Amino acid sequence: MVWNIVHGHGAHIYVSSAPGGTTSAIYLPAVRTNVEVVTMSLPKQDYFRHWQRILVVDDEDAQRGVISQMLGSLGCEVDTAASGEEAVQYLKNGRADLIVPDTIMPPGINGRETYRRIIGIHHGQKAIIASGFAESDEVKEALRMGPGQFIQKPYTLEKSGLAVEAELA
Repeated sequence: MVWNIVHGHGAHIYVSSAPGGTTSAIYLPAVRTNVEVVTMSLPKQDYFRHWQRILVVDDEDAQRGVISQMLGSLGCEVDTAASGEEAVQYLKNGRADLIVPDTIMPPGINGRETYRRIIGIHHGQKAIIASGFAESDEVKEALRMGPGQFIQKPYTLEKSGLAVEAELA
């Protein structure tokens, strides 16, 4: 994930290992103009005009925690699943207004297959595809199945809020 973020910003990462340990260096491109401070375009309370239940699906505890906490702070009820299989089982007996599956979830089924199985249970299920990588072929295939939004990690409050609002509007 670090490599993808670094390269996505036009930067380079170098890693060297020696018997005494490993050293990492990240070289960011120089900026010759003033950097604009990014602020949320809407107050947090304005992101959701209606209450929603969201199922976050990610094999990494930390990632599930981050996005769940963000969406919860925006007023959503958030449930989580640690795998695609767990998400499918959850939705066999329950419901979610929106699911947010990660694209890559080894060793089980990936986000696209998770979504394919879920729309077999709940046709028209709304979803946002998430990935630590750029919009890959896997993400594009998943988006062709129906999700209207893609979030590239790392998650931010504004990016996540706007994507949820757009998908559920």
